[in-house]
Amino acid sequence: MTPERTVIGKTTGTTYRVHRDDTCGCWTYSNELGYGPSLGRAINRHETPESAEAVIQDWDWEQAAWGAPLTREAYEAECARLGVECFPDQESPETRVAVDSYGVRWGDFSGFPYTSHDRVRMRLAARRLQALDQEKEARRQVEEPPSLPLLPWGVRGIRYDEYCSGCGRTTEVDNSTDECRNCSSNPPGM
Repeated sequence: MTPERTVIGKTTGTTYRVHRDDTCGCWTYSNELGYGPSLGRAINRHETPESAEAVIQDWDWEQAAWGAPLTREAYEAECARLGVECFPDQESPETRVAVDSYGVRWGDFSGFPYTSHDRVRMRLAARRLQALDQEKEARRQVEEPPSLPLLPWGVRGIRYDEYCSGCGRTTEVDNSTDECRNCSSNPPGM
């Protein structure tokens, strides 16, 4: 029988199972749902159960950075709880990186050369950025009036022998747009 250990993550409280994998002769781990790292990668194979446990605590710390969007106060509290520095919300001459910077929005910090610390810091910043984007979208919806739906040509009636505001011809025009059928279906620049 293969020996097993149970480890509780210090940050998230997730239960992990450390076990020996006989196919590769190494120690590995899986979470309470049975998911674990790919054994195809050498960094996921451990000589001792203690080295697997050390990786579990690091992995558990990184997983704690995932979650819902954060207000500024919640972002600062999460950064303090996980022991990483906060970014300001917007870039300034004093700061090279901010929550709204290109790197936070589009960067991929999952692999080498980034450390666990970098990944946690950027994941928390991305959660703060999601909240900023949601706030910006809510303000935009309040400030911009809803647009009227585009109606098909002639639905509100047609006037005959009228001047078309699009091409200038005298023809049938739509009551709502004052354009002929041709101008209404082919907007300028198309």
